[in-house]
Amino acid sequence: MTGGGSGRLSRWGRWRRISTACSDGFIRSSSRYHRVVTHSILGLILIALACAGLARVWPEQLLLPFMRTKQPPEAKLIRPAFKRLLAFAALAVGMHFIGDWITDWGVWPFWPWSMQDCKLARVNSLEPALLGITVSAWAVQHWLIVHGRRKAAWLTAVVWLMISALYVAVRIQLFGRPFI
Repeated sequence: MTGGGSGRLSRWGRWRRISTACSDGFIRSSSRYHRVVTHSILGLILIALACAGLARVWPEQLLLPFMRTKQPPEAKLIRPAFKRLLAFAALAVGMHFIGDWITDWGVWPFWPWSMQDCKLARVNSLEPALLGITVSAWAVQHWLIVHGRRKAAWLTAVVWLMISALYVAVRIQLFGRPFI
């Protein structure tokens, strides 16, 4: 695709060469580093800190104007405690890590000191039974919270966690190896 006999690539040819080189390199490197860096203990700490920090400033500074509450100027905004936000963020990221650990994706817990990946490969990345259990538990929890039954909602979460753990433990015996 040369233009004018000068040996130069046309605009389309240059764009195609640049985009192919960039996308191939970016996809290879970003998928490798996304899975490694963000799925390590160091990544857990950094992501939990970022989420907690964002949640700490979110109520006022980052809300769109139409989402802000109409409070008198003298009203003080009560910010949640950073330690509590950090604990919940670390719990959420940790649960995500456990979810990736039980699939074939795996995690690299000790990066950058070790490139050893850890994976159980017990369930598929999108397991229909676990998805059904989770959506059902969320629906029950929502109904319980709306009706003021917070303790029952927490109990639902504990029961969901136990059923999910039991399913992961016996899945290979019941259905064979996962395909993903």
